[in-house]
Amino acid sequence: MCRITRRQLTAVALAMATTLAGGWAARADMPAEGPKRLLQALEGYRTKMPPAEGLSEQNGIVITGMEPFTESHLAGVARRLGAKSKADCLALMTYVKDRDLKIRLIAIQAINGATKAYPNGMSVECVLDTASDGHRKMVLRFVELVEKIGG
Repeated sequence: MCRITRRQLTAVALAMATTLAGGWAARADMPAEGPKRLLQALEGYRTKMPPAEGLSEQNGIVITGMEPFTESHLAGVARRLGAKSKADCLALMTYVKDRDLKIRLIAIQAINGATKAYPNGMSVECVLDTASDGHRKMVLRFVELVEKIGG
């Protein structure tokens, strides 16, 4: 089995996202700002998180490192990002090992929403421990399914 390091995966994802996003402007059938908008939104969440919408996002578990936000609030933020295309997911892949747990969870949930890799949810270990085997398998599953997304 081929082992991929974090640095290699991040470099490949970033290169793919940059290449694909750069070609977007020439395609009239796609919005030119898709991946760029997602990246700007995620960077903005480092300083100001959008408020929870509805009781379902206000209730839920709070994981150490995500305080004061609930997991359901951050998952709602991920849904509202609206990632759908291959370029969106590739741009978000650069955040699956982010140092900020909140940003990492949002990116992972957004990719999962677009790929349906884990329709019944995933292990918390996949998000919390970026050095775990579960995280590595999750990333490889995302890469496999992102390739199948159109656009």
